[in-house]
Amino acid sequence: MRKTILIITLMAGLVTTAAAQDTKNKDHSIYMEIGGASNFVGINYDARFKKDSPWGYRTGLNWCYSKSSSIFGDSQSLKGYTVPIEVNYLLGKHKSHLELGTGVNLGIYNEHYIGYEIIGKTDNGGYEMIANKLSHNTFGYFFYGNIGYRHVSAKGFQFRTGICPSFNFNDSHGVSRGWFYPYVSFGMAF
Repeated sequence: MRKTILIITLMAGLVTTAAAQDTKNKDHSIYMEIGGASNFVGINYDARFKKDSPWGYRTGLNWCYSKSSSIFGDSQSLKGYTVPIEVNYLLGKHKSHLELGTGVNLGIYNEHYIGYEIIGKTDNGGYEMIANKLSHNTFGYFFYGNIGYRHVSAKGFQFRTGICPSFNFNDSHGVSRGWFYPYVSFGMAF
């Protein structure tokens, strides 16, 4: 009888200890983000400044791409590698948090432009055209905010979603974006 009580007590203690370890705060995370400050897609690392602190930071490596064209055949494309640097604050307890942050996204962008210019007429009534191709690398930045929801499961799965308002100072290095970019991310907290 004593052995049975001792075994049950030990098992209950082990289960309680394992459950407590699963629900402890996870202060670090690695996640993939689509949209938002990542522009297109990125891998990010997020951590708290101190254990169990609501204040934290985020950094990562992102890739962006965009392409546009006109009915006249002109086209423009942009590819870039960027690094977000953010300070954030988590409101809430346990698994769900309101995430508020602010940061800057710094990047190197490669811009391509193809435009067509009419240089004369052909004998059959058409137009003779020449393609102008321009390509250059440039530094760019934008400032952003982060307003979102963060959920971390007991096992460490992390889900984030929200909006990312952005702005720049309209100088030669400011990257033009819309006002609000939605985002979603999935990752692991530990």
